[in-house]
Amino acid sequence: MFFHFDFLEGAEPQIFRRPRRILVANETNEVQDCLAAVEQAVACGAWAAGFVSYEAASGFDPGLVTHEPGRLPLVVFGLFSRPEPVDWAGDEPGPSVLGDWRILTPRSAYHQAFLTIQDAISQGQTYQVNYSTRIKAEFCGDARALYRQLQAAQQGRYGAYAEWEEFSLISASPELFFRVDDGRILCRPMKGTIGRGRFSAEDEAQMRALQESAKDRAENVMIVDLIRNDLGKVAATGSVATQDLFRVERYPTLYSMTSTVTAELPSGRTWRDVMTALFPCGSITGAPKASTMRIIREVEGSPRGIYCGTLGYVSPDGNAVFNVAIRTLTIDRRRGWAEFSAGGGITADSNECLEYAEVQTKSQFLFSPQWSAGGVDLLETMRLEQGRYALLEAHIARLQASAEYFGRPCSEPQVLAKLHATAGALTEGGWRIRLLLDAAGGVAVEAFPWQPTPADNHRVAWAHEPVSSQDRMLFHKTNHRARYVNWHPPESGFFDHLLWNDEGYATEFTRGNLVAEVNGTLWTPPIECGLLSGTMRQWLLDGGWIKVARLTRSEVEAADQLWFINSLEGWIPVELQTDA
Repeated sequence: MFFHFDFLEGAEPQIFRRPRRILVANETNEVQDCLAAVEQAVACGAWAAGFVSYEAASGFDPGLVTHEPGRLPLVVFGLFSRPEPVDWAGDEPGPSVLGDWRILTPRSAYHQAFLTIQDAISQGQTYQVNYSTRIKAEFCGDARALYRQLQAAQQGRYGAYAEWEEFSLISASPELFFRVDDGRILCRPMKGTIGRGRFSAEDEAQMRALQESAKDRAENVMIVDLIRNDLGKVAATGSVATQDLFRVERYPTLYSMTSTVTAELPSGRTWRDVMTALFPCGSITGAPKASTMRIIREVEGSPRGIYCGTLGYVSPDGNAVFNVAIRTLTIDRRRGWAEFSAGGGITADSNECLEYAEVQTKSQFLFSPQWSAGGVDLLETMRLEQGRYALLEAHIARLQASAEYFGRPCSEPQVLAKLHATAGALTEGGWRIRLLLDAAGGVAVEAFPWQPTPADNHRVAWAHEPVSSQDRMLFHKTNHRARYVNWHPPESGFFDHLLWNDEGYATEFTRGNLVAEVNGTLWTPPIECGLLSGTMRQWLLDGGWIKVARLTRSEVEAADQLWFINSLEGWIPVELQTDA
């Protein structure tokens, strides 16, 4: 048995291993007795760490129906003397291999479930149903490595990893179920989700759209009311309160809306009473809870297991913290598979296509875990001549925008100090300067001698495959350049390759932006097509020298003249070889 908790908000990461005793409930009639035994051990000075599966719900209240449980127990807790220091360096995980994810719920089945839910809403059986789908993949190796990768990609505030017999549980959860701290209860239900934008302006628009969404606010209020009612069963009279309504939290792949509910725990009540009153969390069922859970059992074809259950721990003083196990995988190490579930709240106003897209948004970090950019440095390449930088302010502004987007620190005084120190040492000649910003905000500057490219025509060719305009890393400059090398192999003999997207529009070169002259007007593709907004490109746009337009491949090929531009090389006329 092993537990690792990265509950970063208000608590230090904790590791529990080598339990003194293990308590397990496999049947619903064992759930309360198991938790009572945990409660008694905690009162005698033990630490307890464990998990509760979604199908344990009827063990708290027979009216909360679920599927029959799968192979995972309903409740597992270990009793420990104390948590251990977190030291991954002394216990490095081995390699892991994850296969391709397969959605187990066909689109047609999702459609039928959506209609069933809408019918139940129209009949007054429910106001909102949190319907979820299953995704599965083959897996082998060390599940701890996958946890570290997915937790870095999701940056969940309530991440947890557990090993029990042949199972590993990987939770990159952003949601707090409840915290009990010196008699004060805090819940932070999460309801309302929208995907991140690809670049800063689009990202800010997405955040505002969620903040102003009447539908998401209504769903959030509905769940807050449910949590308040559940807490009222155990809280001190008149102590239940709501604060921070509709707070939008940012994660690498999405924005989520949360609200906070607090209460006071009266004398004689413990964390177990809170668990009994609240489980499962209303944000992952819908409202009203009992009738909605009956609908969930009807439309979902399999048990949820740990998904929408909870993982957490209790200290000997009775303080406790548990997450809502969303963004959570179950690894069956013996059978060699991983299962993930994702869902969303369906109401009378829901649009089926948008709800299905929300499921894909919540699963995105599985398919592109490297998207968080946590393992790469942000990069700016600039020209230094005779001790002066070209377009310095524009480079700093772009660096700061990407740093803000990825949630990493960026100290402008520190950046400028490094750059000015470099410039002071290189006052003669031309230099190519690489400015690197790592995930912790560390700044490095590299300098290389530079000579301008001769101003004659250069042959360029189309890249052999399109880029995805939805690939968010295209909009931010990093030192992860391997795919650009694939698009423009040095041995190709061309000056550069021109990229194009999955809709057939030209985007940019691998090292600069595109400008095309058509009938005397200079055009450059919009960033929405999937490209980095170069500092020179932006300077030319601000000055009115060039304009923005979508350019098909045929329009580019028919242009009067093409240019490669960037702040290092300036303008270079190029000749497109269409038969390459």
